[in-house]
Amino acid sequence: MSKKILVAAGLAACLSLFAGADVLAGQYMHHTSADVHAIQLLRQMDKDKNGLVSKAEFMQFAETEFNRMDKDHDGSLTREELAHSVIGRPGHQHVMHLIELMDVDKNGLITKDEFNQFMAAEFDRIDAKHSGELTAKELATSVLVGPMRKHVGGTGK
Repeated sequence: MSKKILVAAGLAACLSLFAGADVLAGQYMHHTSADVHAIQLLRQMDKDKNGLVSKAEFMQFAETEFNRMDKDHDGSLTREELAHSVIGRPGHQHVMHLIELMDVDKNGLITKDEFNQFMAAEFDRIDAKHSGELTAKELATSVLVGPMRKHVGGTGK
């Protein structure tokens, strides 16, 4: 009798796990990969955990990311350094386009100043409501998340 109870309990546990997986899958089925990436970035950037990213949080993330990417600590990023970042996403074809957008003096390197100027302009560009805070939906329109496209407001060509 106890074997039957154990088998029934095990079966019930398996069925509840599958049902839970279906519910979770349903929650994410309508999210695009850009939405998921934006939600992940928001969680990384949102230090006060209010569900929004302020410009200060965005710029702090940029500062931390620049310092992490600058492997040789020379104050600039090469194509290779940028390609191995959250922003560049390794192997992603838009790294060269990012360099083109960021590299003001066109020397092939991204200085910390160039990077910070680009990131500040990018925040302003994607802050659709001009609220000073970004939602995940707004982050999904960033060059950090979405496919490369022409950008207005000084951050694109």
